[in-house]
Amino acid sequence: MYSPFRLKEKYGIDLYFTSRLGGTSSSPYHSLNLAYHVGDDYGDVSANRRTVLEELKLGQQIYDIKQVHSDKIVDLGRENYQHAGQSKIQADALVTGLDQRAVMVMGADCNLMMVVDTKNRVIAAVHSGWKGTLKKILQKTIGHLEQSYDSFAGNLLLYLGPSIRKCCYQVKEDLVERFVKNFGEGNYYYRKNNNIYLDLTGLNIQQARDAGLIDNNIFDSGICTFCDERFFSYRRNKVTGRQAAIGMIRG
Repeated sequence: MYSPFRLKEKYGIDLYFTSRLGGTSSSPYHSLNLAYHVGDDYGDVSANRRTVLEELKLGQQIYDIKQVHSDKIVDLGRENYQHAGQSKIQADALVTGLDQRAVMVMGADCNLMMVVDTKNRVIAAVHSGWKGTLKKILQKTIGHLEQSYDSFAGNLLLYLGPSIRKCCYQVKEDLVERFVKNFGEGNYYYRKNNNIYLDLTGLNIQQARDAGLIDNNIFDSGICTFCDERFFSYRRNKVTGRQAAIGMIRG
């Protein structure tokens, strides 16, 4: 398990980012793969999820979504969202203001982020690859918290887990052009040895700032999943498992 940020003691909110270590899955999903959809043995994934629930004391079930690289937000409790396990509901952000409901998003290079409102006691788990970043899903999730929970962006906390970083995320020119069209020019990409690299984490942090978050409330793990083999990386291994960002309000 990997948990760089702790809010439990002060706010009664659990927040975790898992690694690939500590599970039962065999190679190439070794070992704490939490995703059913990648080809791993169903029983091993179920055992891994039970391990996470038990070790982190998160109760009996975990709520997830079918991630499709969209900008769709699902609100657990406000949309009669009752599914726990292998969800078929398509979205890439899962919000809850309910106690004792563990919410999760997964990835193997994509940005996995948690947005926390400690005053109004609401959390959002956000998955954002290049498509979600281009569609500004993080900024839209922050807007949802403001509209639905009276959150004030200046008080929100943002936590960014391990993801592929600008050191390793090589992309093609046409993709950068799409980002320039949406975000304008900036220091979120650079060229090296005739290759071009994109900083998705930096773009998401900029989205948070644009939405009103202050720098002192933005916390980044700083870990590159491609560089660090403690984490799954699709760019590195192609056939691989998924780590997760998990949050729960204790009540």
